[in-house]
Amino acid sequence: MQITAVDLYEIRIPYRRNHTLSSGPLHGANSIIIRLSTDEGISGAGEASIPGGAGWSEESASSVRMVIQEYLAPVIIGRDPRNCSEFALAMRKAVRGDPFARAALEMACSDIAGQSIGVPAAQLLGGTQRQTVSIVWSLESGVVDQEIEEALKVSEDFAYKDGCVNIPAGTSLGVQVD
Repeated sequence: MQITAVDLYEIRIPYRRNHTLSSGPLHGANSIIIRLSTDEGISGAGEASIPGGAGWSEESASSVRMVIQEYLAPVIIGRDPRNCSEFALAMRKAVRGDPFARAALEMACSDIAGQSIGVPAAQLLGGTQRQTVSIVWSLESGVVDQEIEEALKVSEDFAYKDGCVNIPAGTSLGVQVD
């Protein structure tokens, strides 16, 4: 089996509201969806999602796209995606860093490898460890009173157990932080 094509699709997912981090406001996430095709008709999918672009990480959707198109696609086309260590080594030799780009391609390879033997990709990594995953409601509007009010509302409406609040320096809430 050999990889014959690397297709990239860029999507933007707008947030319902802005998130304010120390690096500035986030308005949405940009993702690169990857489809690897093989000569045996199996295709695998991977994703690189970068929530805040280059201000959030050393990679952005644009850089992921460029690194894959210019450097990684040429070294993976013709390779067997089921040989994970050889595949990863070829990518490491082609680029230093760029973990989002490489991880998305490794994800697509795992998808192909699993399909080729009739199992989910998770099975190749030791199987699923749980049937449900807890999620955290992120409160990062930059307005602390509004975030506290929102936290109370979502904990009642959606049964969230955990939350993440970004409290700017100098905010006086009378709360001790460990």
